[in-house]
Amino acid sequence: MDRVLDECREVGISIRTVPGRWINEGDLQHRGTYSDEKMVLSVARDSPQWFETLIHEYCHMQQHLEGMDWFQPGATSAWNRYYAWCTQSAKWRESLILDTRFIQLCELDAERRALAIMRRYRFPTIDIDEYARGANSYVYEHEAQRLVRNVSLRRPEKVQAIRPLLSTRLIKDHQVGLLPNGFLDLYIRHCV
Repeated sequence: MDRVLDECREVGISIRTVPGRWINEGDLQHRGTYSDEKMVLSVARDSPQWFETLIHEYCHMQQHLEGMDWFQPGATSAWNRYYAWCTQSAKWRESLILDTRFIQLCELDAERRALAIMRRYRFPTIDIDEYARGANSYVYEHEAQRLVRNVSLRRPEKVQAIRPLLSTRLIKDHQVGLLPNGFLDLYIRHCV
């Protein structure tokens, strides 16, 4: 935790803890966010996964500081187009699959980084297998949201029927758009 705080201070990034289990942004709820425009890393402090979320958002900060594509000019528009589609405030579909893959690969990279940190420091409160299962679910969730054009009301990894479909090994880049058999049907039934 001290390392995250120190590095954020060094590069001029503010850390904001938000009361509650979620950070609300319009129709969307997040456990954490990183804004390269505002230079703020935010975490919902009452979320049971606040520490894991802090690590994940810290990894997005690292992506930004390394100049990765996900934080180059124009990248925000991919996120905006994707969420506009999922919240049904947009009617167009141009580049939606590419935008979704862009977002999934950004999240998968952050999840890889987060898992590397968790393995390196062996935090006693974090179950690595459970985190990996949730990470895979999060990456798949973006594909499911695109397909059903709706945002999740419930996290897929929390659904007992979906859990067996989620590996405890992080998926590979080429798998981001390939939902496990049965995932979409269960997602629609339990998460939307």
